[in-house]
Amino acid sequence: MPGLKHQSIVQILRDEPQLVVMLLGQSGFRLPSGAIPVIADSDLSHRDPGMLKELLTDNVFLFQGMHERVAVVVEVQTYRPDHKRELTWPCYVTSARAVHDCKAYMLVFAASRDAVMGSERVIEIGQPGFDFRPFVTGHRRMPPPGGALWGPELMVLHVLAGSFDLSSHVARMFALASIAAAHPDRYDRYVHLIRTFAPRHARENLEKLMEDHFKDPFIDRWREQGLEQGLEQGLEQGLEQGLEQGKQLGRAEGAARLLLTILAARGIAIVDQIRTRINECADPEQLNRWATRAATSTTSDEVFAS
Repeated sequence: MPGLKHQSIVQILRDEPQLVVMLLGQSGFRLPSGAIPVIADSDLSHRDPGMLKELLTDNVFLFQGMHERVAVVVEVQTYRPDHKRELTWPCYVTSARAVHDCKAYMLVFAASRDAVMGSERVIEIGQPGFDFRPFVTGHRRMPPPGGALWGPELMVLHVLAGSFDLSSHVARMFALASIAAAHPDRYDRYVHLIRTFAPRHARENLEKLMEDHFKDPFIDRWREQGLEQGLEQGLEQGLEQGLEQGKQLGRAEGAARLLLTILAARGIAIVDQIRTRINECADPEQLNRWATRAATSTTSDEVFAS
């Protein structure tokens, strides 16, 4: 499934260009002040009829800062680069410089240990002082998964890059809790990717968690009770009330599970007093606020501060 992994990473970076800013910073590259990413044409082929060689990159981003503009070619590498990459990568950068009339750089997202080691090697061009070495991110070189900003995307990227261990129950709960915050249009895709690229021994446990913990049986239970009550009373109000109560309880129960999972994954001690406070809270909005704090906190005091 290398093709699916490659294209999925390309799409995630295209969906969230600001992720490229974070990954560049993690790789030691500093963008111009105030730069905002804009997706540019990834076809850097020369338009000169005498130079028709195709140069199709994965992504090209233009960053227009306050005083200068730079182009960043972003390539996804799922395996150790071969000789063809050594020939084309420097061409991508020089062509981006020519097409966009600005400084150009390359960031490689390496989705394996071999890809990292191969991508960071210096490519000798020949001309003195013109050796080429891209910035490299990806496998064990990204910010930690989860968190308030791009938490779902970072989690999926870590799984695709093989840098998040799904062998433990807590890790699997944290992974599913992280992507639960994804935009509805992306959630199904992220679930599919995590299931597809999880190690075989973890996949069955992941699927069981999805069935048992990341759906809300409380809604169905209260819907049935509301229906029975409505039928017994002969009133539509009974059904509506049961549905609303079921939804509220389901949201609170789901939010409580998410909060407990994040606290455990962050290593924050869950004493009996805290567990009771969480389980007795029936306000899903309050539970979600605590979960948002927990994603970036290190102590329970920070999470539950009034």
